[in-house]
Amino acid sequence: MSTEVPAAAGRSIRVLIGELAQIEDAVRHTKTFTSTGDDGTDPVLNPQLVALFEREAEIVAALRQTDGPAMSVDVLRGDQ
Repeated sequence: MSTEVPAAAGRSIRVLIGELAQIEDAVRHTKTFTSTGDDGTDPVLNPQLVALFEREAEIVAALRQTDGPAMSVDVLRGDQ
């Protein structure tokens, strides 16, 4: 999955949620750290994983800005 995708603004909620699901799948299959060198240096966070997390943050921000109906946590749980 490529992390070079267009900005999330203006995309439908369904498309954004679908992309979020794809990112979650990609995160599960991406190594957390890059391999260390022979010199014993500490492992480094995988740059692909960082890019996935950045894209995830963009999508979540776009979902928060949508003009869809606002729902409180109570409504989603069925408390109201």
